[in-house]
Amino acid sequence: MNRLWVKRIGVTAALWVVLCLVAAVIGSRPRPLLLGAGLLAVAVVTWLVSDLAAQAEMVSWDAGYQPYQRVRGDDVRVRRLLHLLQDTGHPETFTRDLHPLLVELVDDRLDTRYGVDRHEHPQAARQLLGEVLLVFVTTPPPARASADPRYLSTILTRIESL
Repeated sequence: MNRLWVKRIGVTAALWVVLCLVAAVIGSRPRPLLLGAGLLAVAVVTWLVSDLAAQAEMVSWDAGYQPYQRVRGDDVRVRRLLHLLQDTGHPETFTRDLHPLLVELVDDRLDTRYGVDRHEHPQAARQLLGEVLLVFVTTPPPARASADPRYLSTILTRIESL
């Protein structure tokens, strides 16, 4: 046993003897085993706390915060949109993937910029979208229009101008 444990046990035993003597002098008829068990429980908790506190390390929170510098187009959604726009030669890709994504983008722009839900307030959405975007949002365009880069450019320009 190392010196620390000898000291701890010695102090606890001495404290137990002192408590038993004080209790006997006062006339409270102490129960030495019960008093020893209580004292031992308090001593163990005290030892545990002191040992853990000695092992704790100081934490330094002054490390400078450096925000992540995003590269333009680094967003996953933008990369997916770019991939889908490059793959417009397949009409099924447009109707299955790109059209719903663009409609979601239109709905998001309406909601964030104007607080308009297209399904709950169709008249307000009609005024904000204009005829071309409203037709695009409500019905997917035919396959030949979806493969036309000028048509997609027009739609994207109108979405950006929302």
